[in-house]
Amino acid sequence: MLTRQFHYQKGTAKDMMQKSCYHGVNFVIQQDATVFDAITRMAGINLGCLAVSDENNQFVGVVSERDYLKKVELQGLTAKSTLISQIMTHRARLVVAKENESPEKLMTKMLNSDVRHLPVVDANNDIIGMLSIKDIVREVNREHRADLDTLASFSLGKGGHFVLD
Repeated sequence: MLTRQFHYQKGTAKDMMQKSCYHGVNFVIQQDATVFDAITRMAGINLGCLAVSDENNQFVGVVSERDYLKKVELQGLTAKSTLISQIMTHRARLVVAKENESPEKLMTKMLNSDVRHLPVVDANNDIIGMLSIKDIVREVNREHRADLDTLASFSLGKGGHFVLD
C-alpha cells in the first residue's frame, strides 16, 4: 500500500501545552480563596479559567469566567464574599484532555461539552496543564495549513515522497 509521509509531526495535548497561553503561568488557585481573587488573577494574566486546588494542593476542579457570571453575578452574590469552592466545577464533572489526545479529539470534546478550557491530565490522571479553545484551534489550523502546503507542492511538481507499506 502506498501512503504519503508528511514532514511534520501531528500535535498532542502535551505538545500543545508548550505553546499554550497557560504555559509558564501560575493558573492554580486555592478553593478557599474568594471569587474576587480568582477574577482578579484571571484578568491579570489574561486567562478565562483557573485550576482549583484544595488545602493539600490536590487538583479538585476549575473555576471560569462563566462560573462567575452564572453563579455569582446572575444570582445576586458578591465576588468578595463568595468562595471559589461554592461556584467551581468539581473534578468529577470535568471534561479533561488526556496528554496523548489529538487537537481534533480535543476540539470535539469541547464542542460536545460546550466548554472553552480543558485541564490536561497524564496517565495517572494528575493535572499537568490546561488548554484553551484558542490553543486548540491554533494547532488544528497549523496542521491543516501544513496539509494544504504539502498538497500545493505536489500540484506544482515540487515533489515529496511516498512510502510503500
